Amino acid sequence: MIKKHIRDDDRVHLNPDRPYTPQTDEHRQLWPRIVDAIQKGGPKGAWYSSLKAIGGGNADYCAYLLGDLHVLTCPVLEKRLGVGAE
Repeated sequence: MIKKHIRDDDRVHLNPDRPYTPQTDEHRQLWPRIVDAIQKGGPKGAWYSSLKAIGGGNADYCAYLLGDLHVLTCPVLEKRLGVGAE
């Protein structure tokens, strides 16, 4: 559902209420890069397109972090879908 409704120009933020420890080697390599990109964006967060690019061959990783784990948030997407942050 996330991939169907999120747009590349949506801003994504870290969810401070959801700690995350990656479980696979690939995710342990990608996660710090995603966190860094979001933190560099400051209060604005990072573009979803930038985070997808970091994921490279694992384009579903960011959608997984948003939709399944909720360790990332996208207020505009939540508003678009009519849901609140957890």
